[in-house]
This record gives sequence, C-alpha cells and structure tokens, in this order.
Amino acid sequence: MPATKPTIKSLEKFFDRSLSGVIRGTVNLGGRAFKYRQWSGERCHGRRIALDTETELFEHPHIPRLALMSAYSGGNTAFLIHPEHVERFLLKHIDRVFICHNCAFDYWVVHKHLVDQDLSDLAKQWEQVVDSDRMADTMLLDQLLVLAKGSSYPRARNLSILADTYAGISEINKDDPYRVRYGEIIGGDWKDVGRGFWEYAVRDPVATWLAYDKMLVTARKIYQYHGVDKKVVRKFGLLSQKVQVKAAISLQSLTHRGLRLDLNRREATQEELRQKIACLVEQIENLPGGDTLFKKFKQTGKYQLTRNNVPQTNNKCLTEILVEIADRYDISIPLTPERREPTTSRKYWTQHSELSPFIATWVEFNGLAKLNQFFSSLKSERVHSRYTTIVRTGRTSCCSPNIQQIPRTGKFREMIIPSAGKLFFVIDYSALELRTLAAVCEDQFGESKLAEVLRNNRDPHEHTAAMIANVDVTDFAAMKKTDPEKYKSLRQRAKAVNFGVPGGLGPESLAEYAHINYGVDLTVEKAREWRERFLTEVYPEIGWYLESDVVEVLAENLGVAPRDVLLKFRSEQTILAAKRIVQGQTTQRNGEPYKANFVDQVWDSLISLNCNPELEDLLVSEDAGESLERELFFGSVLTSTGRVRGRATFTQKRNTPFQGMAADGAKLALWDLHKAGYHVVAFVHDEFVIELPEHADHTQEAATINHICCKTMEQVTGAVPVGCEYALCYRWSKEAEAVFSDEGRLLPWGDPPEGQHTLS
Repeated sequence: MPATKPTIKSLEKFFDRSLSGVIRGTVNLGGRAFKYRQWSGERCHGRRIALDTETELFEHPHIPRLALMSAYSGGNTAFLIHPEHVERFLLKHIDRVFICHNCAFDYWVVHKHLVDQDLSDLAKQWEQVVDSDRMADTMLLDQLLVLAKGSSYPRARNLSILADTYAGISEINKDDPYRVRYGEIIGGDWKDVGRGFWEYAVRDPVATWLAYDKMLVTARKIYQYHGVDKKVVRKFGLLSQKVQVKAAISLQSLTHRGLRLDLNRREATQEELRQKIACLVEQIENLPGGDTLFKKFKQTGKYQLTRNNVPQTNNKCLTEILVEIADRYDISIPLTPERREPTTSRKYWTQHSELSPFIATWVEFNGLAKLNQFFSSLKSERVHSRYTTIVRTGRTSCCSPNIQQIPRTGKFREMIIPSAGKLFFVIDYSALELRTLAAVCEDQFGESKLAEVLRNNRDPHEHTAAMIANVDVTDFAAMKKTDPEKYKSLRQRAKAVNFGVPGGLGPESLAEYAHINYGVDLTVEKAREWRERFLTEVYPEIGWYLESDVVEVLAENLGVAPRDVLLKFRSEQTILAAKRIVQGQTTQRNGEPYKANFVDQVWDSLISLNCNPELEDLLVSEDAGESLERELFFGSVLTSTGRVRGRATFTQKRNTPFQGMAADGAKLALWDLHKAGYHVVAFVHDEFVIELPEHADHTQEAATINHICCKTMEQVTGAVPVGCEYALCYRWSKEAEAVFSDEGRLLPWGDPPEGQHTLS
C-alpha cells in the first residue's frame, strides 16, 4: 500500500518530549537575556518566525547536510530543532512568515533535507511558503535599504554587522570556531554535544528577528516619505523584497545545476584568442611609442603577465601615449574620479579608434585581454556561476564565470552545451525595455504613442526609423525586400535612438553610444536632429519623461519648496551653473571663468535656502566636490515595484523606472519557471537558458514557457503587451533562431556536439 502522508497526530507518538529537559540554557544579546531549549513540539506564538540552519562544511556548489535548525518568534525563548523533528516543526508552522539571513542558503538546506527524507509533499509546501510571499530576508532587505539611502553599493553584509547596525547587538561573532564544526554533531547523540554549539546556533535567529523588526520601521518610513501605494507593498513587498527573495532562491538553483562545457570547443576557442592577442601585442610594439607599453623581465626579455595570462601594461607609458594623441587631435580627456588622472578606459577611447592606429589596436587588445579572463573560470567540464541578486540598477550580476558578459558574437557562447540527453531552449524578451518604458510613460501621463505601437504589434524600431526618415511605415517595412541595405541601416540607427535617448543621452553622448554599441556613425548635428524629432514628434511622452527635475531635486535635498528655489535662483540655467560650481568647476561650459561675485552669490543662496542640518557645515565651508554634488543634486527614484534608489544622477533617475521594471519582471518570471519545474541553467537579465529533454514535445513546451514568461512580465507592464523570441538548439548561440518542420514542429537549430545525434 502507498505510504500515508504524515500528520501532526501521527507523528505525536514518535516525538520524545523528555528531550525538552536535556538541552537548555541562556544567552545574552544586546543587554537582554534569552532562554533557549530544544523544541518539544509546541506551536510557537507570533506570526513571524526567524529561522537559521547550521550545516556541515561544504564545497561550492553543493548543498550541505543539515546539522540543526534554530528558531525564534519573539518573547524570551529560542528553540533548537533536531533534524529528525524538522518535519514536525514545519507541519506545525507552515502557515507562518519565515525570516532568514540569506534565505537562498537556508531554503535549499531545508529543501534538500526534506527531499532526502522522502518528504516530497512537504518540500512542495516549503516551496509554497516562498510562492505565497511568506519568506523574508534580512540580508536582502538591508541591501534594499542601503540602495534607498544611496549611501553605498548594496553589498551583502553578514548578520553580525546587521545585528549591530539595526538592533545594537554586538555579540554575533562569525569568527566563532563553533561555526565550522557542526558536521561533528550530525548523526550523534545531542546529550553529548557541548554547550558552545547551542549558544552559537540560537544567537542567529534571535538577532535576525530583532534586526528585521527594526528594519521594518526604517523601510516603512521610506515608504511614507515617498508616498508608496499600499497595494504595491502588498504585491511586491517592502522595497520589492518579495521579488528579490524569489529571485535569490531561483538563482541559487542555477548555481547548483551549473553549465556543461564542450571542452574541445573551449580549448580551440582559447587558443584562437591567444593567437589574436599575441598578434595585437606585436602590432602595438611596432607602432610609435608602443615598444615600451608592455612590461618585460630585464634578465629574460619575456613579458610580465597579468592574472589573465596576458602581457602586463605599463600604465604610465599608456597614459603618455594617449595624452599625446589627445593633444594632436584636440581631445579633452576626462579624469578618473579617484586619482584625477586621464582615463584609460576602453569604453571611453573606443569612440576615437578611427583617429589613431594605436588606439584602434590597443582597444581591441584590451577587449580580448578581458575575454581571456573568462577562461580562468572554465577549468572543468561543469561550471557553476554565482549570482548576486541585486545591484544598483535592480538587475542581477554574475561571476566565476560571468556568463552575463559573454560576447554575443564569436564562439564564446558556443562553448556551453546542454547536459547529456538534453537540448537548450533559449528564450528572451523582445524589445523589453521599450515595453517597460511605454508602461512607465502611460502610467505617468495617461497616454503613450509607444504603447500604441506595441499594442498594434508593430516593430518599434521600424516605426521610429520610418517616422524620423519621413517615410510611411508600410512603405518602410516593404523596404526590407526592395532595399534591404537602406532598411537595415535606418533601422539600426533607430535602435540606437530608441535605446539611447530614453536613458537621458544628449546629442554628443548619443553619437558616441550609437558608434560603440551599434556601429552607427552619426554626426553630433544628425544625432541632435534625430533626438529632437524622436522626443517631439515620434514619442512626445518620452520628451515629457526626460524633462529636467533639477529644481525639484535641489529643493527636496535642501528641505524647501521648489518655488523657493526658483525665486532665489531665478532660472533653471542658473541652477545648472550652481551645480557646476558645487562640483568644483571654475569655468563655464564655453570655457569662460565664473565671476567671483557670481560664485559668492551661489554659495550665499544655497546657505540661505538650506533647511537640512546635515548640509549646514558642508555649505558654510564651501566644500565643493563630488560628495556635496551628490548631497544637493542627486535625487531618489521609485520603481513600480516599490524599490527606491537614492542619490541617483539625472540619467540614473530616468533609466531606473523602466530598467528596474524589466529586471523585476524577469526575476518573477525566473521564479515562475522554477516553480513550473523547468531547469533554467543560465540567466542573462532578460534571457533564460533552459534544459529540456531531447525527446520532449518541444513545440508544446515552447508554448508553455513563452506563456509563463509573457504573462509574468505583464504583471509589471500592465496594459502594455510583452513578446518573446526563442529557439531550440544544440548549443548556446546568439545566432540561434526558431526552426520549424513543415508540420509546424519546433526543431533544434544548428549542428549537435560531437557524439550527439541529430534530431529531426
């Protein structure tokens, strides 16, 4: 007969209540004494339960075995839960909200424990805790709070820092030797375990609960200040915490699965890259000044190599060469913010590649040298990238290896192949950030021509190209066959405008952006003309969206009304001049120096307006520089999911609402794919790489996955429809496209790896 699903009553007789008297004690945290004891089957009071797991030592990316679980729900007593009683504890409390510090770790430790105990039904209920938004995370909430304050990069901080920062608890010590010894107690008698194991274990959930309680107060103040709708909080959590929890747990599953490499393709690709780098080094050394660019050992004459195994650059020599070229062509080189030295950034110098053979060759070398770094993480047949759930933009990041920055061109992605007996299904959103931008504008202004274009299922790049070129949209679409070269050229220019202008790029920056990212050469005059038409005729709502808010931001930071700022400075242009002076600039944009009395007037105006006590000393001392500029002219911005980004520049404030919407929608889709049982193995912002069995019904699977991705994203885009593009393939490639049989059956694209037969 099949096994009966366990219930609380059926487990009662197996639970030894006498254990409650074996393990007990007291710990002190933040000036309070907290009792602890082994959990004896009672139902914890309170809606929220802080949970922590202690495990054996383990090697990335494996999920370790559970040694014990500890819990605290308020009051004076924390509990230690034996692995054998985790099932009963969860059955008693599965309806609660669980608070963890690093929920992705604790979730998967508990999930593995349940699966190993053949408790698949309870494992599904554990998943439902996350799906019903009943899991919180102090680490993620702290990152969101840091992001909202805009004080620093939102790095993951350990519990000892958070407990001290938010709850004044200094007793959490992550260097405690007991932290790494829990493997010793697995399978042993708890009566023989030393007190140090228990005291270390119970401190964490208590500190987590108390820190989270204080963090909630801070988060709610931020919401009240920004006037966030309560419906947004209920749907997406505090500062979008519900989204980030689902993303963190989903991303951890990608790390566990890993990616398979075609080792033959890897070796051939790296060797080809080595040869290209060696050729470029030789070319550079034959150019004027290039013979001293690379460091060599005096004794042997061999190159000194970087960690990426490429010749090391003499930065002083490089700077001298670039400055000499800049003088020759009258280029004004920006300075690095930290050391105030001429930048050697490849991203900046790429725009000047055509001016000098040295720049062109060095830019190419620098790019290939960074690619060579990618191979340092590809040492085995299977690699396990680590994901960071949230960075400043709201997106994720990735390392070891960073598969989110593999070049789209070349053979790099093709090194990654499915597991044996699988195929890749690769799906990404079509023009996603244009769709989220349309949603933001429609929500803000009540109308959007871009949204209308998308709802009518028209290509937004075709539409933009046709409008700017004064060509009927239908005639322009026909040009794809009648004049494909002109069609491709105009559409490529339109892509640069569509993606560049909404981010706040001016004419000069747009021309640079078009060249670097799309290979499109636009004069500054043409970029200005196209930008103007785009903002006034093609999509006027984007013009409204990009209007300056410098008056409002300065007023908010000074703690006064916008009209007071305008009355004092008279015009927006004067405020922009004040911004340059606050930066530390002494000249106007035309090179003319500011008059001394004007500079004095600016400082006097700022001091007299200021109602923010935190700025008083900086203003009185006229402490010009980047720090004061951030305090005065950088503002906060809110996403539709309730995430706040503080101290953002104008461009960041314009990018964040629609980029953040896209990022959070993709994270929710990642969770929904995981919940539906799909094995996602790679995630690149708006692209999912999924392994499907070779002999599945790929046509039906494609329809299901496409539906999940679109419908989940539409939870954030609202009335703006979402579309996806996908392909079934034998290896990951940006060139892959959907291939169908005469009967409409989805077929694999490309050639199979060696040893794998072709499906037809």
